[in-house]
Amino acid sequence: MISPIMRKKLQTDIVELEKELEASAKQMEEAASYGDLRENEPFHIAKAKFVQLSEELADKMAHLDGPVGIPVGSTIVPGKLLHITFLGLQDANGKIIEPAREEMILLFGEDGDPVVQGILSVGCDLGRLINNGREGQYAVSAGNVSRLYDVKIYGGDTEVYLQRYPASRKKKIEALLRGEGL
Repeated sequence: MISPIMRKKLQTDIVELEKELEASAKQMEEAASYGDLRENEPFHIAKAKFVQLSEELADKMAHLDGPVGIPVGSTIVPGKLLHITFLGLQDANGKIIEPAREEMILLFGEDGDPVVQGILSVGCDLGRLINNGREGQYAVSAGNVSRLYDVKIYGGDTEVYLQRYPASRKKKIEALLRGEGL
């Protein structure tokens, strides 16, 4: 099952891939005009790229045909502490091919790098997917595989989370948790 947010991202990715595929087809056509295809290196490079893009597009289209559902749980907005579990890499069929169990407690909010001293940016791939979404599982595309995350709002003690950071960082995080500077 994919979330409506993931469905929208897939639709955007498909539009971009279709444009790239069209440009790749033109490159392949131009390279073919150079002559003998057996020894035409530009043609073989263009063809390989065209095949790779075609496969990626087919993969995204297959995911788009999956059932759509809304993940259960609370709405995730900037300023929330999140308990994120990286579950592993999954293939195009949704099968976990490299299981993992990495758990993180991160504050959701600040723009910038994906994860900076305990803050998950709304501007990174996972941050964009979960922003204003709901608790649940999210897949972040990484080429032919996806990184699968389970995202929940952290229900633990905020002080335990804050103990990991120096006083200067702690003040900034506390301000963000109050909704200041988001």
